[in-house]
Amino acid sequence: MNLRIGVIDYASGNIGSIVNMISHVGGTAVVVSDPARLSAMDRLILPGVGHFDHGVQLLKERGLFDPLREQDGTSQPLLGVCLGMQLLLSSSEEGEQPGLGLVPGECRKLRPVDRTLKVPHMGWNTVRAARESQALSPQLDDSRYYFVHTYYAAPEDSSHVAGVSHYGEDFCSVVDTGKGIFGYQFHPEKSHRFGMALLREFVSPSC
Repeated sequence: MNLRIGVIDYASGNIGSIVNMISHVGGTAVVVSDPARLSAMDRLILPGVGHFDHGVQLLKERGLFDPLREQDGTSQPLLGVCLGMQLLLSSSEEGEQPGLGLVPGECRKLRPVDRTLKVPHMGWNTVRAARESQALSPQLDDSRYYFVHTYYAAPEDSSHVAGVSHYGEDFCSVVDTGKGIFGYQFHPEKSHRFGMALLREFVSPSC
């Protein structure tokens, strides 16, 4: 039986690509904007693009912020993507609003020492596993992923850093609390077969 993958819609970017990819890799994608429907999902994906405070505000306006803040991931794994990953953190240099706090830490602005590197970081990049994690299983040969971001996650607990990328300096690009809370700074839904492999693992019953 296909798992119900709740793709959270809070008007922060087009979620169509994620919905299509989930269906393609064997999950049943369900767009969720009503907080009362969250508990009926087997997995949750929090996508998003844009400004941190605006994302927080949109979640609050739709009554989604508090239910998400109570997630522990053990019975219902939660994956944050791009801004959605940043919202898992406690705070961000980009704004003043507190985040969900599911991954203690803050989001920091990319400040590459090499001034020839432009910010935001846009394009294809690799991810180096910092430790063994379901979030990076499987990595295919020559795996690379598509990034568009100015800020990155800096977890307080280094064990929550599952993957690291390099853009003038190393930065956390994958988080995994070890308790069912995951995050990708890149866009798996735009990363072709490499992202497809990761999402296929997330929607499998073994996750």
